[in-house]
Amino acid sequence: MIGILFVTYYNQAKRHGGTPMEATFRAATTLMRPLLMMSLSAGIGLLPAAVSTGIGSEVQRPLATVVVGGGGETTRGAILNMWYLLLQHPDQAGRVLADESLWDMVFHETLRHSTPIGGQPRHNSFDIVMHGQHVPAGSLMNMVDVSANHDERIFKDPETFDVFRPDLYSGKLLRSGYSNQGRHSHMAFGVGPHLCPGAWIAHQEATIGSRVLSRRMKNPRIRVDMMPKDIDGVSLAPLGLASVRELWLEYDLA
Repeated sequence: MIGILFVTYYNQAKRHGGTPMEATFRAATTLMRPLLMMSLSAGIGLLPAAVSTGIGSEVQRPLATVVVGGGGETTRGAILNMWYLLLQHPDQAGRVLADESLWDMVFHETLRHSTPIGGQPRHNSFDIVMHGQHVPAGSLMNMVDVSANHDERIFKDPETFDVFRPDLYSGKLLRSGYSNQGRHSHMAFGVGPHLCPGAWIAHQEATIGSRVLSRRMKNPRIRVDMMPKDIDGVSLAPLGLASVRELWLEYDLA
């Protein structure tokens, strides 16, 4: 669909001296407008507000780039990682495939264990002391998501993939994060004012999509012979700081 729109807008842009970037932007915003307008009720509202209030293209373009580019790659990676990790743990997979309400827990544990984003660079706006080190305002700081999500002071046995771990918060995504009664949210989407604006829709895409797939694919299993291997040449390759590029599955028809 977006390809058809791009050709249409590209031809229009050529006639009026426009650029391919403008054509891509128009195609993306036209295609996503109905979906993103609905996101206002979820508290996201960046691109829809820009489109509906007439904010100039110099603001709309970077917003479209963030939503289209960022959401497409990271959400794809999260879905592949969910299935890749879950199917390597048959006991957990059996419970999840028998109860599709558990896909929310799979989503959050996957992002804690193997987030598709390695870190988030920021400039601190004021002086701060961290672990005895003075960091002056304006310094470039990098919050390493993987390190935060594997902090053994927060999560027990952090290297272990456990959908049912009691110390991970798997409820509604909160901009302020969650830390209460021994349960903590992961840091894959960031926290505070810079929380990923696509967090809520990414959650829905990953969990609803996985529920649909699980209804169609019975007894899914990884084609180990077709997947990248670890250094031993036998075991499946670990994810590390990346996401699965492709996932070969074998399954029975529903």
